[in-house]
Amino acid sequence: MASKPVWVFLACLVLFTAVPGCDSKEEFETCEMSEKMKSDCDFDSLTKTCDEFKTTCYASCMVGDHPQCLDGPCMIFQFRQLGSTDTYKSTPFCTMECKKADPCPAEGACDDCPKGSTCLPFLDKFYCVPDEHIVTQ
Repeated sequence: MASKPVWVFLACLVLFTAVPGCDSKEEFETCEMSEKMKSDCDFDSLTKTCDEFKTTCYASCMVGDHPQCLDGPCMIFQFRQLGSTDTYKSTPFCTMECKKADPCPAEGACDDCPKGSTCLPFLDKFYCVPDEHIVTQ
């Protein structure tokens, strides 16, 4: 018969191997939006607003409480530069709120987004957008 320390060790071993580990989530993972969610985003209206204010436009759409996104909303990022008729629209991705320093410090980051992303406005808040989605011409 095994001693008490051996039984405790075996019990702990079984417990630790039986409990699955948490999946690690990468920043800006893709998230699914149903057709209904997408149709609730009126991209045409958002684009007309860009024309009205004659500005570079970050017209985006988001689902605030999305089950696939642990740290924030699921976003579709839409971008159009001033004077252009071309509109870029990303696939949906998980994002997070950010804070933008104004003015930007001489040294250091202008925002608290992960490296390779930029803090951009959406309504009355700011969110991190991967630089790959920010099209410049």
